[in-house]
Amino acid sequence: MSSVYPDPVEVDRISQDILKDNGYLVIGRNGEPHEDKARVVDDVYEYFKDHCVATSKAEIAKVALTKAELYDTIYTHGPRFGAWSDINEQTVITRFATRLWTIAAPSMSSPCNIRAAAEGFTLVMCEADVSRTYPPSLESGKAAKLTEMGRFFTDNGDLILQFSTHPVAYKMGKSAEATAKHFSAVLNRHPEISGQLGKQASQAIKTAQAHLAPITGMGRGQQALPEGQSEG
Repeated sequence: MSSVYPDPVEVDRISQDILKDNGYLVIGRNGEPHEDKARVVDDVYEYFKDHCVATSKAEIAKVALTKAELYDTIYTHGPRFGAWSDINEQTVITRFATRLWTIAAPSMSSPCNIRAAAEGFTLVMCEADVSRTYPPSLESGKAAKLTEMGRFFTDNGDLILQFSTHPVAYKMGKSAEATAKHFSAVLNRHPEISGQLGKQASQAIKTAQAHLAPITGMGRGQQALPEGQSEG
């Protein structure tokens, strides 16, 4: 009877087997085997740069990789994503897939975006919903058509606006909305601190404006600051 909990010893063995079979297992100075994380990052970045660049919206579904597809692309030897035989394989594959997904995150601090900038590319990692069709299951006999998140590089300004900056701006707006609700709820219970709370809100707005000033001022001929730099 298979356990519903992963066995740490078996998980470690499976991890090392998958890493070894795919060329990502190295032996450290202390003689202990470990993952060659730098090479994994290299392979993820190079694959996206060479095979996953969308030049138009129509190309996104074709070139983007879902989390499962990214795992199967990088770890070509061993169990496929979703085809694990037990909880131990599932634990290992899910962990590796999550790490790969983080490397290719749309955040500007993700390894893929950092590498693209460091190498002088203007590519930006984005993510969008993509449609995928899977073979018929044994239970239903019908093919499954799902919408999943896919990630891709692009140099197209319109795609960058829609699939990179707009989601960040939307989250900022929702955060401001949540902050307003929080402050209002507090103010309903403690109207005596309205003055101090108003100052806090004003300071938060000024801070946000200061961070966004280099961007909002670009329409008036102002240059954007280099990555990682803010106004002094």
